Amino acid sequence: MDTDRNRPTPPTGKLSADARLTLLLQGLFTFAYVMSGTFLNLYLWRLTEDLWVNGFYNFIVFISTAISFLISGGFAKRFGKMPVFRIGIGLYTVFYLFVVAAGTQVVTYYELFAVFFGIASGLYWIGFWTLTYEVSNDGNRLRFIGLNSVVSTAANLTAPLVSAGIFLVMPGLHGYLVIFALAFLFYLATALISHRIRHKVPSTREKRYYIRHMSIVFRRNKAWRKAVFGNLLFGARQGVQLLLPVLLLYQTFGEEDRIGLLNAVLSFFSILASYLFSRFAKEAHIRTCLA
Repeated sequence: MDTDRNRPTPPTGKLSADARLTLLLQGLFTFAYVMSGTFLNLYLWRLTEDLWVNGFYNFIVFISTAISFLISGGFAKRFGKMPVFRIGIGLYTVFYLFVVAAGTQVVTYYELFAVFFGIASGLYWIGFWTLTYEVSNDGNRLRFIGLNSVVSTAANLTAPLVSAGIFLVMPGLHGYLVIFALAFLFYLATALISHRIRHKVPSTREKRYYIRHMSIVFRRNKAWRKAVFGNLLFGARQGVQLLLPVLLLYQTFGEEDRIGLLNAVLSFFSILASYLFSRFAKEAHIRTCLA
């Protein structure tokens, strides 16, 4: 029986069923990612109080993510974005299952955990961004991106609040394990719900992977070159923010629940900005919004 999920993406500003389902998946994923990722760095710090361990863990994550992202692009072109997307979510699920099982022994094998996390990240994000493009179109892509920001920042708001509540009830290292277990359940739910997406790509889709030609695009396309450098700087800023602010806040307040509450307050302003973007952003204003 034909449903709107098997039909082409609507050419209007209305989002398709697959687009709405993708937003739900991103919300669940972000909730688990923010809740667990923020406190995984702090968990390593609590176990070691060694900035080198945290820094090297994140360095390995970023390097392995980049390599995984590069390789996953070829897999997505050949086998489709949904298998790659689902494998990425599945690896996140297994990762936090291993974290809970390992407990304090995470520190002993933190390099392996970092590589595992990076591989999962590369697979998930190549699948997600490809899916984002295919479930939206020129008529609703800005709306989709804006709503995706709203959903993500809403998860950024609720995840720290839930984390704060957990640490109020279960202070200490036990609270971390509860958070990681809850993240595991959310990743598992995301993986199961992802099978409801029915978006199909035409069989005539180009399956060759043109990554080797990107150096030519980089040299000849000035706008692309600026975008790459911009993303490089933005990524560097995000990398620093992922690690240092959380550790500094913990050293200042000494309590995990306060860190969660502060992150929730900051996320509220992100939600407001994302909502305004989804309502009023026009394609001609994209560069202004980026600035």
